[in-house]
Amino acid sequence: MLELPLALSTIIAGIKISVVISVATITIGTYIVAGGLGLFISRGISQTDFTQIMVGAILISSLALFLDAGFSYLQKIASTLKK
Repeated sequence: MLELPLALSTIIAGIKISVVISVATITIGTYIVAGGLGLFISRGISQTDFTQIMVGAILISSLALFLDAGFSYLQKIASTLKK
């Protein structure tokens, strides 16, 4: 009963790191014909279209930042549970 509240903050931190890394590597899925947000970057590179590259980069980085902020908030809530 005592160990889970103490470890919950660390567990959420590990999940946060893995989710953000997963979002960052999703762009590689385009090169194995899996689609995803990396399609904007891949198509922009092949067409030499800077706008498509930037749209893809902004979407992916915004998603990663949003998820990071969400998990940081959850981590903050979890850290208050042990007090």
